[in-house]
Amino acid sequence: MRIRVCTPLDRMHVHLIHTVILAGLFFPSTSVFAQEDVVVSGEMGVLLDEYMTRLEGVGFSGAVIVAKDGKVLLRKGYGLADREQNRPVTPATVFTIGSITKQFTGAAILKLEMMGKLSTGDPITKYFSNVPEDKAGITLHHLLTHTAGFPGAIGDDFDVSATADKFVEQAMKGEFLTEPGERYNYSNVGFSLLGIIVEKVSGQPYEGFLQEYLFEPAGMKRTGYLMPEYNTEELAVGYRNGRRWGSVIQQPMLDDGPSWHLRANGGIHSTVGDMYRWHLALEGNEILSEEAKEKYFTPYADEGGGQSYYGYGWSIVPDYLGTRLITHNGGNGIFSADFRRFVDKDVVIFAASNLSEFSPVDYATRDLSRAVFGYEYNLPPKTVSIDHALLSSFEGTYRLSSGATIEVKAEKNRLLLTGSGAQAGDLLAGGAGKGESPMVILLKERTEDILRRSMRGDFKGIQEAFGGGIPLERVEAEEQQWMEMREQRYGKFEDLETVSAVRERGRVSVFVRIDYEHGSGFIRYVWEGGKLVGVELIRQVPGAEARLYPVSNTEFETFSLRSPVSIHIEFETGAQGGRPSALIFFTNSGRIRAEQIKSGTEEPSSVGIGERCT
Repeated sequence: MRIRVCTPLDRMHVHLIHTVILAGLFFPSTSVFAQEDVVVSGEMGVLLDEYMTRLEGVGFSGAVIVAKDGKVLLRKGYGLADREQNRPVTPATVFTIGSITKQFTGAAILKLEMMGKLSTGDPITKYFSNVPEDKAGITLHHLLTHTAGFPGAIGDDFDVSATADKFVEQAMKGEFLTEPGERYNYSNVGFSLLGIIVEKVSGQPYEGFLQEYLFEPAGMKRTGYLMPEYNTEELAVGYRNGRRWGSVIQQPMLDDGPSWHLRANGGIHSTVGDMYRWHLALEGNEILSEEAKEKYFTPYADEGGGQSYYGYGWSIVPDYLGTRLITHNGGNGIFSADFRRFVDKDVVIFAASNLSEFSPVDYATRDLSRAVFGYEYNLPPKTVSIDHALLSSFEGTYRLSSGATIEVKAEKNRLLLTGSGAQAGDLLAGGAGKGESPMVILLKERTEDILRRSMRGDFKGIQEAFGGGIPLERVEAEEQQWMEMREQRYGKFEDLETVSAVRERGRVSVFVRIDYEHGSGFIRYVWEGGKLVGVELIRQVPGAEARLYPVSNTEFETFSLRSPVSIHIEFETGAQGGRPSALIFFTNSGRIRAEQIKSGTEEPSSVGIGERCT
């Protein structure tokens, strides 16, 4: 079971399964958007720009637009769209927006219903032949709300053998999770089937229909798959773990667009300006009538926990930051995007990124939302640029009083710290280096017990940890699906081990490594008041290593949108500078010193590994 950590003030598009009146004049004149100029407007715009500029300082690249009361507060790009060409991101940079595509598919279905060509209550047997008996009861409404019972995916995004006919055949013969309408199961398969229905009913290609009936009326010139004919200077290049991946449309494609494993459920490209135009279009009635929009934004299916619900391509959160949020995110693990519409407060936020390290970008839009509404948010450190020679001078091995060691290496504009030993792991996990409280030890033990029981097929522990509010049979089905997915990828389960635990703001995050035959995965359990409030699959575990950014010539800090870990260190050097003699950790319990025993260019000292340096 994977549940994003969420509270009423920190809520995004949640999936329990592993996996958010201008009538004829409602569109601005073309001249308003003739150029996608940078906008930083007013005190709030400056505040939001400061946040994003600091985020850029710790590696972010992407584009953002924030508007309130019909006025753009921030429209700007940060970082590089193409590192090799040193091409910056601008408001006109084109990003793939992932599953945000689903809202266009939902709108297309509703547009066809307005035209009298279909009904959302139609069974899929009206549009597909040879539908097996177990799937014959599926309606378009079920597909639109992820309640049809299809799995999340049935193939690779770029498998060009997935033509429409082959995709339908595969979907109909494939796995079926639940009875139609039984419960919410997020499914790309269902939305691709809807895209095929759009083509069958309209007689047009899926993208052609969207261009004619959605994008062109909204003034969206740079949104689509292939029809906008993007040039390479417009496109953001995606980077996976620092390596160039390219763009979605540079991957294998069919002649008229992506494989049907991707088409209509994800992969569309857009700009921050175009997505704002789409928001404005949805404020009026030219594209969708009031009746159609009522269906579009109705919270039909509980996504899990009773806090957010799925409409027709949107996640609806009735109470987020004290108001209603209509939202969706998207991404492929490299590119990510997030769209937040606080329609009752006339606030809209859209952001996109081209780096796997900042996927999903909705961690950033969460903070932007909190800033706009006056709530506390996590401000990144204000970094400085320092000479690489100076950065490299900090490299070496540093020993703590317990004998634990920390290896320091320079990485471009930051330092990588790798720990060996319990005290080092505690410090790099954001702890005080003083050991753990009995409560933290208890929660670590309970987390391991829950996971071990789940691996044996006993899910009562995790159900009780969540307060017992989720039916046991639902927990069992979802946990089994998650475990099967992991074992298909990594082989049979072998063992698990708690790596570290971090305390922050009354919560304890327990990080566990799960070992399989062919690899390991990591998971984060979040506890508050003795109750489990979230579970999240993660890529990196605090404690083994940490990356820190310069905030002065000798001071460094961590920052992560995903992790609560906060580390502040300073290197101690002689009066005239030169080689550092020690590394100082600033913790809640005071300063902790690690002596340098090896510089980046010399052999270790003769001090024994188990001895303490004084």
